[in-house]
Amino acid sequence: MWLQQHLAAIKQHPGPTLLSAPVLFGTSHLLAALKDGERAFVWVELTTSDRNDEIAQGNRLAEAVKQAIGYPLYEN
Repeated sequence: MWLQQHLAAIKQHPGPTLLSAPVLFGTSHLLAALKDGERAFVWVELTTSDRNDEIAQGNRLAEAVKQAIGYPLYEN
């Protein structure tokens, strides 16, 4: 029931969706169920040392987007 409710809400949302939660909260189950080819996924995993480092967070996001879509988030 929990999974179906969240899947429905995500699929009805027209724009990008951000999931921000530890894997223990079921994030991996949502991603596995959504891998149907309708959406592109960008997985950004932050470490505890990234917690207060906005530059490191941005760098990790930019690298994850580049890997997911095949080109850089920002031009150099």
